[in-house]
Amino acid sequence: MESLAIILNDAPYGNEKVWNTLRLAKALIAATIKMKVSIFLLGDAVSSAKKGQKTPGVLQLAANAEGFD
Repeated sequence: MESLAIILNDAPYGNEKVWNTLRLAKALIAATIKMKVSIFLLGDAVSSAKKGQKTPGVLQLAANAEGFD
């Protein structure tokens, strides 16, 4: 099984880096090759993992992050 490690260090809001990283990781996991993806959150990116965030008008990261261990 192929594996990939991704390190995120950006804040969850203000740009789409975290959102796009989660979309990429889900696509790689769902792909035919079933790649193992590890995402490491550093610095401001740690707040991306907080459940129940209320962010009107902004992409909802928690909904896209469901299913990751």
